[in-house]
Amino acid sequence: MLIKICTWLMVYLSYLHREMLCQKVGNVFYSSFVSLFILCCFSCGFWVIIGGHFHKKPISKKINKKPRCKQPKKKRYYHATEIRCEEKSRGGMCYEMILAEPIAEKPEPAVGSPKAPKSVTEQDIKMKLLQAEERRKSMEASRLASISERLARLEEAGRKREEANLAFIAATQVALEDKLDAFSINREAHLNNLKTKISEHLTSVEAVRKQLEAQSEELRDAINSKLNSAQENRDEHLRKLMDKLKEHDEYAHQVRQGHQESIRQLDEKITYKLNVAETNRMSEKMKKLELLREHSQKVNEVQENLQKRESEHRELREQAAAAYEEKVKKITEEKAKKQTLNVTAKVEQVLEAKQKEEEENEKRSP
Repeated sequence: MLIKICTWLMVYLSYLHREMLCQKVGNVFYSSFVSLFILCCFSCGFWVIIGGHFHKKPISKKINKKPRCKQPKKKRYYHATEIRCEEKSRGGMCYEMILAEPIAEKPEPAVGSPKAPKSVTEQDIKMKLLQAEERRKSMEASRLASISERLARLEEAGRKREEANLAFIAATQVALEDKLDAFSINREAHLNNLKTKISEHLTSVEAVRKQLEAQSEELRDAINSKLNSAQENRDEHLRKLMDKLKEHDEYAHQVRQGHQESIRQLDEKITYKLNVAETNRMSEKMKKLELLREHSQKVNEVQENLQKRESEHRELREQAAAAYEEKVKKITEEKAKKQTLNVTAKVEQVLEAKQKEEEENEKRSP
């Protein structure tokens, strides 16, 4: 709380110092108060708290730096009875005890002397039979006593049950009679109440029926009046419709006559235009026929000229072909002559060469 008050005072004085409202007093108080605040904070450990709050040291975990090592297993020699110790985990030991079989010999059972058999006499047998007979009789007597006691209990229970049944029957009979009386009384009261309600309902129904009959009569009169007025309105509407239909028929007759007149005029115009078009078509046709005749004449003249030109060209082609054939014949004759001359010259050369060879052969052969 003191720290909060000091901080607020310091802020307020700094504000006054900045605004230059009390410059001299503010400077003195500000410097003295700041020094006092710093001393208080350092004395009460405020900065230590803040430093500890904003600078938390990490919690260091304890690290066990001892190296884990396993001791080498030694060879163990197992005796008949021994105790072994083995380290299963760090800080834990496991003990095993091995027990050998017993070495001592088993003691032999002691052999005792056999007992002599007892001798049974006739008196002992009779005594045992008498005792058995007495025990049987006592058991039968006790059994009969228990049976008689049980029968007495059953008779007492039956008697009590009969008494309880009789009391229950009497009580139920009385209760039923009371209930029947109350039911008959309630039934009569309920019937009387129903009769009164039915009579009231019938009277109300009769009143409602009369009211409905009056309303239905009024509705019937209203419906009849409406039907009569509707009939009159319908007749008036039909009369107006008939007048309108007559006017419409007259207007339609006038329109039909005007339409027929316009159709007649259109027919006359169309016939006139058709006649004009027919005359124009005939004149155009005659002009086209004359043009066709002139064109056919020109075509005939052109064809005659073409035939003349073709005949002239044909004659020229025949003359050129005849001249070309004559040239070819001359050239072939010249070539044939040259070939024959060359062949004869070659044959003569070959014959001369053969003669020379024969002469040389004759000279060589003595």
